[in-house]
Amino acid sequence: MAIGFAPFARPTARIAYLIVMAIIVRVFITMYEIPSSAMVPEMTDNYNERTTFISVRYVFGVAAGVAMNAIAFGVIMKTVGGHDGRLNAANYPVFAAVSCVIMVVSIYTSALGTHRYIQFFRAPEQRRMSALQVVREMLATLSNSQFLVLLVAAVFGTMAIGLGAALGIYFNTYFWEFTTTQLAYMGLAALPSAVLAPVVANILSRMIGKKPAAVTFYAMFLVVASTMISLRLLNVAPDNGTPLLFWLVFAERVTTGILGIGTLILFGSMMADVVDASAVQTGRRSEGLLFASVAFVNKLLSGAGTFLAGILLQLSQFPDHANPATLDPGVPRELAFYYLPSIIFFYGIGMTILSRYRISKEQHEANVRLLSEEEAEVAVAMSTTPPAP
Repeated sequence: MAIGFAPFARPTARIAYLIVMAIIVRVFITMYEIPSSAMVPEMTDNYNERTTFISVRYVFGVAAGVAMNAIAFGVIMKTVGGHDGRLNAANYPVFAAVSCVIMVVSIYTSALGTHRYIQFFRAPEQRRMSALQVVREMLATLSNSQFLVLLVAAVFGTMAIGLGAALGIYFNTYFWEFTTTQLAYMGLAALPSAVLAPVVANILSRMIGKKPAAVTFYAMFLVVASTMISLRLLNVAPDNGTPLLFWLVFAERVTTGILGIGTLILFGSMMADVVDASAVQTGRRSEGLLFASVAFVNKLLSGAGTFLAGILLQLSQFPDHANPATLDPGVPRELAFYYLPSIIFFYGIGMTILSRYRISKEQHEANVRLLSEEEAEVAVAMSTTPPAP
């Protein structure tokens, strides 16, 4: 609502306001997200259990997203009297307020619910270090080869995710011409995805390992995610407004949801295994630093994906405040011509880099044994050391 005030009437001031608010929001999300993610390696060192734990996180996360989608398009922005609620600026502050309440309640529920596990976490050794020592240790941790593989893969994957998220409303509204009611139902596609993705990810990772499973999901996701847009560009897809089109896109969203969530689950589980590999290499556990680095890349490059989306909109000469009823259908079609090769490029590079990951179940279990032996030696040494006078 603040953008309606006089100080924000000018476009430059409004852009500055949005940039500052986006930074503040990302900082506060990071303050919760990093410790929450870094808890997984602490709660279990079992190769398969980590996948299960991260699966539960995604089930609840996706379920919340489905609920917000239903509230947004089914209640707050629903079409009333022929007026499309998505084009009514007054609906967005309401959407923001409802989202805020749900997020705050969810975060506090999660935080309070995990307090009883604090006693089981490893307490880091208290050390006094200079700023130079801190930097050196950070660089040593971040130079782990398997972490760098995941980090670079995340760079390209996050760019593609940010691009797709930014243009999603454009494709739904102008390319497929879905109504707000259809979008409310379309959001339900995430429900079977959230339920099935953890099951499929756990089964496949137990059968062939996390990396092969993740690369398989990634490749299948890329094919399925580009299918419907490709069919439309080839003039093969059903016409807009037909029930068949809706159900085909719905099926695509369910399938890509399963594959996409499955990939992210396995990626998070692989990151947890990197924590142990890094501890063997450096002698220090650095869950927070490793997960913080990936979170930083995700926040930075999701914004870059939005920036790239703006470039594609400019290239396709997409007008501001476009009305779906009067917009030239060639404009969203041209946007699709730019979008399709972009996501194929970013997802394809990310998948190729992810295939370079090398921590298998056997190597992870060897790392865990080494760390357990080191911890036992430290415990024995401390128990046999006489107390200081």
